[in-house]
Amino acid sequence: MEDNKQLSRRSFLKRGAAVGAVGAVAALGGVTLTGCQPGSSNDPATGANRATGSGTIDEHIPEGRRATATLENAEPIAPEGPPAEWTAEADLVIVGTGGGGLAAALLARDRGASVIIVEKQDAPGGATQHANGWVNLAGTGTWQQGMEFSVPEFPYERDKFIRYFEKDYQFTVYNDLLGNMAETAGECIDWMLEKGADLTGGRGGMFYQPTPVAKNEQHKCMSFRVVTDQFAALGAEAGADFHYSSPCSALIVEDNRVVGIKATDSNGDMYFKANKGVILCSGGIGMNPDMLKKYIPTAYKVAVSGGPMPYHTGECTRMALGVGADMAGIDSWCGWESEMDNGTGNWVYFWSARQITQLPWLNIDIRGKRCNFYEWGAGENSYQDELPFAQPGQDRARAQVQASRIGHRAYAIFDGNFEEYMWKISNPPLAERRPVTKDDPVVEQDLFDTDWRVEFEKALDDGRMKRADTLEGLAELLGLDPQTVKEAVDQWNKNCANGVDTGTVYPLTEVFLNPITEPPFYGAKMGVIIGKTLAGLRVDEDLRVLDEQGRVIPGLYANFTTAGGICGESTYGTSLVNTSILGGLALTWTSGYHAAKVALAD
Repeated sequence: MEDNKQLSRRSFLKRGAAVGAVGAVAALGGVTLTGCQPGSSNDPATGANRATGSGTIDEHIPEGRRATATLENAEPIAPEGPPAEWTAEADLVIVGTGGGGLAAALLARDRGASVIIVEKQDAPGGATQHANGWVNLAGTGTWQQGMEFSVPEFPYERDKFIRYFEKDYQFTVYNDLLGNMAETAGECIDWMLEKGADLTGGRGGMFYQPTPVAKNEQHKCMSFRVVTDQFAALGAEAGADFHYSSPCSALIVEDNRVVGIKATDSNGDMYFKANKGVILCSGGIGMNPDMLKKYIPTAYKVAVSGGPMPYHTGECTRMALGVGADMAGIDSWCGWESEMDNGTGNWVYFWSARQITQLPWLNIDIRGKRCNFYEWGAGENSYQDELPFAQPGQDRARAQVQASRIGHRAYAIFDGNFEEYMWKISNPPLAERRPVTKDDPVVEQDLFDTDWRVEFEKALDDGRMKRADTLEGLAELLGLDPQTVKEAVDQWNKNCANGVDTGTVYPLTEVFLNPITEPPFYGAKMGVIIGKTLAGLRVDEDLRVLDEQGRVIPGLYANFTTAGGICGESTYGTSLVNTSILGGLALTWTSGYHAAKVALAD
């Protein structure tokens, strides 16, 4: 048993000993890591393209991403030995202050353990603060049990629950891990609520949401910041030692055990010793095109841009690979919604002008075939009151349809009366629905302009949105055959005149049938964006990181989505379970909480 928990020196040499310093990380403005590889991607000696290893380029992959995917930045990062002197030591050293890191830090302090937590951004929250609803399909929390909510039926039964979801993961998910996360989720949310988490339950027993959202005091954008700020403050008050603007730059290994990390701030290197364990809560790999190409090739080829946030560049995952870690969840990812494609692959904050393009305008593929993706009608499936954020079934279906078409893209087309139509069919856009103050996080972080019209003009300026005085001109800008566009628009206009949508499996109701007759004409090439990467470090059922032989790497733990495999292998698309039985938000809190509990017990 003890042999199984030892790191193999051969594995160290094989996986990372020859690897040098960390490669350049992403510029905040782009998914493509434009700075990793200076100059052209073409080898001047051979004329070959380093991204493909040949003299040709796969035209389905955005130009910006091709320019950097050399795989150099997917290589393991070698560990370092213990320093001559440690800067500080604690029972647990945690990397990342998203929900998982914050949960791990506060739970450890609750149990009397000392904590050091490092964060490469200058404030806590990570991607978690941008989320909205906590979902636990198992229904194992006290409030959910009181509501008699559980999937597939109440009361919750572990084996029945696992069997129900196995088919969604193509029978490739690790069942013990799935069950542990389902059960820990209830324990974790009950603990968070006891700690005063500003959350309320709703929506049939499935979701917990930040209280201000439930009271309509703010929109869904960055709504979970109220909770991440709250738990960062609680952790600091409890004595956890927070270090911001301090990215982890190496794992420290002694006697085949991970014993700490090296982090770097403006004053230089710091060495933090972990007496009980290091927990990696650093997020996914969606902003590292090299890692996407190696571990999630479908996302690399299909996605318009990476994500969910620009700092998900995968260095900590590479550090774990450097100590022999295995990867799980190969080619698994979530394409949650769609974005306009200007061919660069540049990252765009997911609240932007793209939300205008998500309305049910005329949507066609490259052949002019309709790309409707849901029933936009009355009642349960209504789009009413949902602009600019679509109902879950609609945004998921949209992304799936677009990703499956020729070239992995669809095209949204509308005319100069779009604002009139937009206000007719739905509520005003995001910026006009949320109160804006100087301390509003959107304003504070300059995430997007609070005037949606400014964002619309930005999309026109950078080529994500196209505008032309004629349909023929718009077709050329979109790379479509003008006659194909004309025929599709003519049929659309006939449907609008008759008030009956024909030629599609999912006909639109009359309120959405708005003609395309008034110049200027607008259009966008639409494709899926990466919502979460689900390939990451292989862990056991208790989030201990495993090597390629399935042996525990002593002293190293990971939460999701630094860990991988919660949705099995080769699963992608946009169904709810693709972001796990807990969704993405609950998954990060639950797994960080669980990892801390296990590390302290170990």
